[in-house]
Amino acid sequence: MLRAAKVLGTILLSVGLSQRGNTHVISGTVTDMLGGPDASALVTAVPIGNAAGDVTWSKVDDKGNFRLAVKDGRYIVRAKDEEHGYPDPTFLLSADAGAEFPDISVEGADLAGVRVVLGQQGGILIGQIVDSHNNRPVGGGRIIVRATQAPTQFVELTASKDGLFQFTLPHKPVRITSTADGYRTARYADGAELILSNGERREIVIPLEPK
Repeated sequence: MLRAAKVLGTILLSVGLSQRGNTHVISGTVTDMLGGPDASALVTAVPIGNAAGDVTWSKVDDKGNFRLAVKDGRYIVRAKDEEHGYPDPTFLLSADAGAEFPDISVEGADLAGVRVVLGQQGGILIGQIVDSHNNRPVGGGRIIVRATQAPTQFVELTASKDGLFQFTLPHKPVRITSTADGYRTARYADGAELILSNGERREIVIPLEPK
């Protein structure tokens, strides 16, 4: 999956050499678009060109401040708060021009004052796939969440053995389809758009027709 970010100019805010060899500290604050700190965000520094699977997230403190230990290199600093509707920016589906995920260079010194801004607040989608004939859960089914206005932006989810799935949606219109072995592909709400905002939690059920 591609990563989504509004990339700022490279930040060089050296505040003294680290005392730990070539390991340094990036510090700063995660805020929302209005400038308020997000005290439950997770933050990460992703080396440019690094695989998404190597990302490690760290929690901010109760004032939205963070400290990340890194080695010399170039990074994009990203944040998320999925519990409150700010999605994982690792997914292209979560691309948001309002987010500010700075591009920084770490060269022989700690960096302070890095500001990370979350984009628009989306919501949490909670769903279940069921058999349309008996309403029993359909385990292991596939759910595709696709941006209406940019079809190449999508995420594929896998339902649990109880047919359950959960995903934090960005604030943009999406369409949802689902299928499972032995069932026909179904469009949620006959293909109608779905959009969540402001941390909304939406529960849906997707019935699948057996083949």
